[in-house]
Amino acid sequence: MRIRPSARLALATATLAIVAAATPALGHQTLSSKGSIGSYSYSDQVNATGATCSYDLAVPGAQGNDLDRITVNRPFVFAKAGTRTVGWRFIVQRSRKVGGSGGWTNVHVSGFQKRTATPTTPAAFTARSYLIQTNKAYHFRTIVVIRWYKPGSTTRVAGSVRLRTEYYRSFYGDSSVVQMGRCLPEY
Repeated sequence: MRIRPSARLALATATLAIVAAATPALGHQTLSSKGSIGSYSYSDQVNATGATCSYDLAVPGAQGNDLDRITVNRPFVFAKAGTRTVGWRFIVQRSRKVGGSGGWTNVHVSGFQKRTATPTTPAAFTARSYLIQTNKAYHFRTIVVIRWYKPGSTTRVAGSVRLRTEYYRSFYGDSSVVQMGRCLPEY
């Protein structure tokens, strides 16, 4: 049986569409991984975003539909062996130029939230937030840093990973949308 070229193209396109629809969206980007690390997961997908952008909040400094707060969801972090201390922090970066261009600069680096974990029980971390204090049209994104500490220590690092959040759920009143790669300055 001979298939015409146009039919082959249609079949290939349909097959690609089915595969793309069945493939989960890629989430966070791993920027670095070093040393001895345990298992971890950071939910960062269209239906479970890594961070939330909140607009028009009733908080000091809030202005109209401008971005007011970024909340970063907690990672699930397990010890590599035994009961160990693990930690995480988040970094908020803003575009160097209004409008989202010019690269990125850090505007907030949180302290490390540290908890104990085992290979089967993750650390009891919580989500964390940063209040945006500008009315200029900068874009914002987040980096998550996870650390595993050496046995018996809460300061000597055994290993670490750095992840860049890719999916952001944006809330304005009762409505929400998912944004890729950044929180926009206005909803």
